[in-house]
Amino acid sequence: MHKARAFLLVCAGLLCLALAYHLGAQSARAQAPAGLRMMGPGLVLSGGSVYQLVPGGWLAWTNLPPVSPTDMIYFSGDYAITVAGEGWYGGGSGPAGPSQWVSLGTVPGGSTPAQGISFGQLKAKYAK
Repeated sequence: MHKARAFLLVCAGLLCLALAYHLGAQSARAQAPAGLRMMGPGLVLSGGSVYQLVPGGWLAWTNLPPVSPTDMIYFSGDYAITVAGEGWYGGGSGPAGPSQWVSLGTVPGGSTPAQGISFGQLKAKYAK
């Protein structure tokens, strides 16, 4: 009888811990600014656009690398680095940005983007 009661108390304790974590994670997410991410010195990503803080206010960058701004983890105006580790160089500064961006390839030894494979292709590969 004592083992069953101890098991019940342990299960109740784990349930309380899971509930407390769930409620804490919800309230922490609610306090974070929605969609605001630091990109580089004085540059932020907000709503899919890159903005630069200058003495007169916020300037929107119009000429960005040919990748989605949400895929960039760093952007300085001249350089950009994507989530996949690809580097881009533009060579121009200012909100208008450079006229042409050049891909510098991926980080040596970094992650290699994997090609997606469907479940049907996987089954066909190993079917006998």
